[in-house]
Amino acid sequence: MKKSNPNHPFLMVVPILWDLVRSYHVDVIFLCKTLVHTHRIEEIKSLLCFDSCFAVNVNGRSGGLVLLWRKPFNCHLFSFSSNFINVQVHHCDYPTEINWILQIP
Repeated sequence: MKKSNPNHPFLMVVPILWDLVRSYHVDVIFLCKTLVHTHRIEEIKSLLCFDSCFAVNVNGRSGGLVLLWRKPFNCHLFSFSSNFINVQVHHCDYPTEINWILQIP
């Protein structure tokens, strides 16, 4: 098993993200150009205290998309590529569902 590299640039950003999520009570967050493989996203999801996630793997040394959410939100995936994630976002207190296309700027 490969050991985690504590100096990985994204892992150094996790404490900053944790502070932002905690300070602003973020329930849904989209991250792009993460440069993180999908197998690491579960660890990051847990560190940031999110319930669910969807990730698009990096392509070499570029890309990487992540959508993280927690209850009361629920996300239904329609489609994705290395450049976008198309989801429907639903909040349990609101009957309206919103379609989001999240993409690399």
